[in-house]
Amino acid sequence: MSAAASVEAKKNTKTAEPAANAQVSAAAAGGGGGGGGGVPSTNAKAIGMVKEADDKLNEWTFFASSRTANQELAVELFDKAAAQFKLTKDWEDAAKAYVRAGEVSEKLLKAESEASNYYLNAAKAYKNAGSKEANKMFKAVVAMHMENNRFSAAAKIYKEIAECEEKENSIPAAIAAWEQAADCHFAEDQASSGNQCLLKVAHYAALREDYKKAIDIYEKVSAASLTNNLMQYSVKEYMFKVRPTYSPPSHPIPRVAVS
Repeated sequence: MSAAASVEAKKNTKTAEPAANAQVSAAAAGGGGGGGGGVPSTNAKAIGMVKEADDKLNEWTFFASSRTANQELAVELFDKAAAQFKLTKDWEDAAKAYVRAGEVSEKLLKAESEASNYYLNAAKAYKNAGSKEANKMFKAVVAMHMENNRFSAAAKIYKEIAECEEKENSIPAAIAAWEQAADCHFAEDQASSGNQCLLKVAHYAALREDYKKAIDIYEKVSAASLTNNLMQYSVKEYMFKVRPTYSPPSHPIPRVAVS
């Protein structure tokens, strides 16, 4: 290979290196995790950390170990920047910094567990900002938990999703999320927690005049509670919830109410 060709090859290699980080670096110019539209932060310390993290991601090095070290440092800087944004209640900027940390962890470092934690922090920050991005991030996190059979963790996130849907008055979606949370709890033999989720389903089913579904759930939870010493005292409450609320004149009194 001629000297000119060798120089040209090195140039091409150097140009290709930052491209490996393009997916996670593009967010800096495009608004990070996509919460969008907020007033730019005046937190100079946090902004400086984000810039330093981007510089580390774009810093070319021949050695793989050095690239990994730069990526790990970038994650640390994004995490610290997010904490600084939180101190000044710049919730959307905090969320975007957490998303950046998650993207580097997931796509470059292949550290999915750490990535899911950063995405969860991003979702919580978006929630504090009142952003609809919170629900998207929660769904991304729950998908990662479900893929890895972390059902207890998934149940907690489904509850967060349900609460987000409730705030948006999207009752069918809230019901679906509560049902999924219940399924995850039951998969981990957490019957009490699962039944609490089902009671939320019954409540919203009744509001939608789906009386049969509400009654079936109350009967199921009541039957399960009779075998649980800690839950026996709640059975009467579940029974009496059925009769006054879910027995309009056109509906017969359900059998659980007269048992």
